[in-house]
Amino acid sequence: HIHKALELGYPLPGLAYNYLACMAADRRDLQSLQEYLRKAIRTDPQHFVVAQNAEALRMWLTQGGPVQNLPLHLTARHDFQIFERTKQPMLPGALPEDFAHWSPPSEPDPDDPLRSASEASQSSDQDRTRLKVVSSP
Repeated sequence: HIHKALELGYPLPGLAYNYLACMAADRRDLQSLQEYLRKAIRTDPQHFVVAQNAEALRMWLTQGGPVQNLPLHLTARHDFQIFERTKQPMLPGALPEDFAHWSPPSEPDPDDPLRSASEASQSSDQDRTRLKVVSSP
């Protein structure tokens, strides 16, 4: 049903991919888990549950989870928690001077286990800022 929802243009594809990642984790299918979670992050990076699961997977892989047969705890839910963007276009207010300038996307973290093989050669260290999590009432 999730694949069909994605085919039909489900409006929250990141959460759908997160569910598929959780199901893959339950089957112990590490390759599918990483693939679906990578898609969730790329499609809807603003969902808090996706960020939590990505961090849980990183920690699990860092601790040797697959080798040591450690349990992996991922969260499957669809409450609408997103990161609050503190500037336009998410919040009302004046547009900044450079509103029409589109900078290139940031480079991925070279130590990120969720990177695809094609991204492995494109690495750069950039500071990341933490965003506030906003929940729906």
